[in-house]
Amino acid sequence: MLIVGPCYDYKDPVRTGGIVVLFEEFIRYCESHGYDFEVIDTNKGTYRFRICALLAIYGKIIKAIFKCDSIFLHGTMNDYVYIVPFITVLSKLLNKKVYLRKFAGNFDVRYHESNVVCRQILTWCLKSASLLFWETKNLVKFGMTFNIKSFWYPNVRNRYIQQSEKSYNKRLVFISQVMMDKGIDELIKVSEMLPSEYVIHIYGPIVDKRCSEEFFIKSGVEYRGVLNASEVPKTLAEYDLLVLPTKWRAEGYPGVIIEAFSVGIPVISTYNGGIPEIVSHGKNGLLVPPGNTKALLDAIMLIDASLYDKLRAGAYESFGQFDAEIVNAEVMSLIVG
Repeated sequence: MLIVGPCYDYKDPVRTGGIVVLFEEFIRYCESHGYDFEVIDTNKGTYRFRICALLAIYGKIIKAIFKCDSIFLHGTMNDYVYIVPFITVLSKLLNKKVYLRKFAGNFDVRYHESNVVCRQILTWCLKSASLLFWETKNLVKFGMTFNIKSFWYPNVRNRYIQQSEKSYNKRLVFISQVMMDKGIDELIKVSEMLPSEYVIHIYGPIVDKRCSEEFFIKSGVEYRGVLNASEVPKTLAEYDLLVLPTKWRAEGYPGVIIEAFSVGIPVISTYNGGIPEIVSHGKNGLLVPPGNTKALLDAIMLIDASLYDKLRAGAYESFGQFDAEIVNAEVMSLIVG
């Protein structure tokens, strides 16, 4: 199998995003189970000349495709526009099977926003694929309008830390890309209204110029820098609640929510993207409308020791459907039969 997707950038590990973590996890699964495969990296940041990266990727695909039986692309919308059509044409010419996995949860919106020519090309690619894998259940329904062989392939993680006894100490954490579209502005406003016993810490790469370290110093909320992917579960376990008031339009299943579930940490997030599919209000977390500061404040204040214990148990239980070993095994069983 020729596996195509974004690999880890050792030159800039701080910029490692969730899709890279997911792809690397799939590669690790294939390695540990003895599958025969070759990897082509689509992370343009890992190439010496970023401007020529796409041509380099095309060249690698042409060189490798003759040796493979099938191609499995794990991609973003840009990959579907610039790489998937190229792979589909080659696979038709060489009689190779193509499997497509789409990261994030807004493909349907991006599809309808595209021009007519782009939509026609994407439609042909989706119909031509042997199997389609989608991050959210909503996108599975959308995918079935093109190809009945559409399946759910959610964001997955491994459970590294077992749940232990924990009391509610009102320690809140935000872990994600630090930008206004992730709800940083609402979180700052809420921090000013919370009683003094609440603690909020923020981790993640600052990708929005408005969220400078000076910005956090003035706000009184402590910014604690960037975590390596391996540090996230352990860091989450040091807190009581993950707060992710995201407004980002491309939100699928945020990996940090699934990692929070893996260590039994409840979540306060928003009715945005694919999040309501994985955060069940009152069971494993609480949901509020995106951009609503008062609702976010009310949700945080609502949680007491009793509700916290209930949400914590629900969070830990919810992780089962996102266990990397189980989900990747199901995906590969669909591919190899």
